[in-house]
Amino acid sequence: MLLVDIGNTHAHIFDGKKILHCKIEEFQKEYWNKKLFFISVNPFLQKSPQWIDLGSCAYLEGAYETMGIDRKVLALSKENALLVDAGSAITIDLVKNGKWQGGTIMPGIWKCKEALEEISPKLKLKKLEAINLDSLPKKSTKEALSFGIIAPLVEIIKKFSKDVPLFFTGGDGAFLSQFFENATYEEGLIFEGMKKLKERFDANDCSA
Repeated sequence: MLLVDIGNTHAHIFDGKKILHCKIEEFQKEYWNKKLFFISVNPFLQKSPQWIDLGSCAYLEGAYETMGIDRKVLALSKENALLVDAGSAITIDLVKNGKWQGGTIMPGIWKCKEALEEISPKLKLKKLEAINLDSLPKKSTKEALSFGIIAPLVEIIKKFSKDVPLFFTGGDGAFLSQFFENATYEEGLIFEGMKKLKERFDANDCSA
């Protein structure tokens, strides 16, 4: 069984054992004639007749009508958790007893970095510095920039993960998870949610 999370530029494919990543064009060419189950945020996606869209099965108690399919499916992966997907954008969603409690969307780490560079070339940051979040930076502009990007994120996440398990996913998820003692990083977290969608599909239970 192939499960595919399709974004705007890349497809993420789970074959039951490992996760593969490829550009949309490559994915369409290689998988066009293969049966698979997918979710997609790509409004321009050309879909093969062999592909089955699980989007209609992604109902989530408490979610608002226009909530993104990727956030819904990620929220379905755990019954009780704060779920942080750290990519180009960072989404933070709280789930308790299987019901979505709220969430936020923020610029990703490197989008923040790019925004600072647009203010001044002196604020260019090639990589984030190792920082101590317990005190304000004193050593360098790079340290100050790193602190400014990371500290607000960490504070928001700490505030809303006090009484639930904390999970990270996405390209910068592993990096962010190191600032928390009891955080878990799972690259394929969204596929846990997709497995639940597949179970609903098999049970003909794709209605809210």
